[in-house]
Amino acid sequence: MTSDPVERYLTRSRRLQRRSVLRPMSGGELLDETLALYRASGAGLLIPLAVAALVMTAAENFFTSYVFFRLFETEQVDSVRGQMGEFVVNGALGLFVAAPIWIIALSYATAVSVRHVGWILLNQPTSPGEATRDARKTFPTLLRASAGVLLRSAAGLIIGVVVLLAGALISLEGASSRGIGQTMAVIGIVGLIVGFFWFIYAAGRFGLVAPVAVIEGLTGKALMRRTVDLIRATGRQGGAAGNVVALIVTSVFIKYVLESTMVQVLEGIDLPAIFRDRIGGALGEAVAGALIMLPGVLALTLVLPFFTTAITVLYFERRVRIEGYDITALASDIDPVRRSFGDA
Repeated sequence: MTSDPVERYLTRSRRLQRRSVLRPMSGGELLDETLALYRASGAGLLIPLAVAALVMTAAENFFTSYVFFRLFETEQVDSVRGQMGEFVVNGALGLFVAAPIWIIALSYATAVSVRHVGWILLNQPTSPGEATRDARKTFPTLLRASAGVLLRSAAGLIIGVVVLLAGALISLEGASSRGIGQTMAVIGIVGLIVGFFWFIYAAGRFGLVAPVAVIEGLTGKALMRRTVDLIRATGRQGGAAGNVVALIVTSVFIKYVLESTMVQVLEGIDLPAIFRDRIGGALGEAVAGALIMLPGVLALTLVLPFFTTAITVLYFERRVRIEGYDITALASDIDPVRRSFGDA
């Protein structure tokens, strides 16, 4: 340590500056950068993302109408085996019909949005049309990765349901096997509880798979390893799984608030019924059904770019901390976006 007081002051200042540069972004800072980018790029993404939002809403409505509510209904009142068969069929519809359609639409929307926002952060802004064209190249990779993440996340829940159903079937075989069946049922219930927490953990652990796939172009196991490396705690840097889960919860909450508000407005003026009565026939029913779906589509169209922008900013934030990039480089890429938006 030098005895020169000026040099000592400069050394200490540089040390404090480095420490400030490499500190993790707070939640407020992450939200601030996300909203700045969302305002600058979100409007251009609304049209391409609206199609994906329509497909996702249709899949959600299919799940609600033909899977979820039917789990609490039965036509086999006198047959436990029949009721379990209905449960399996309804679950299969959700797992093999609604979920794939929803994942396909989500993967496409995420590929487009991350491509557009990511290149803005890299100081290579592109138009939404160019982002849509380029996203088609990474869409298959992102679709496979998203499906894999969904299966990993839901594995505990699926296993718990299977064990629970198996225990119920064994209990029906007779008094001698009832104890085994009840034990398996208890194990299944515990598995469902554990599976719920595993779902949250896995969703946070693989939450940056989309930016890694789109921006770095990785595939397969390398993609998953890279995602986990960016998420987990490294050295003095804490993990980011909690940030991802918080973003998911926030996005779901915002969607719920927006959709509920629009539904209340439509119900207040009774718009679907008005069109159903005035147009009449199958066309009137179709228009009324479209109006009923409209709040969900609009809410998803607004929330999707917010969530994808947030995970893209979080991806670059993690690279800054873990790989030692200068945070001012990221700030210099975001500031022009803010200025251009402010000038507009």
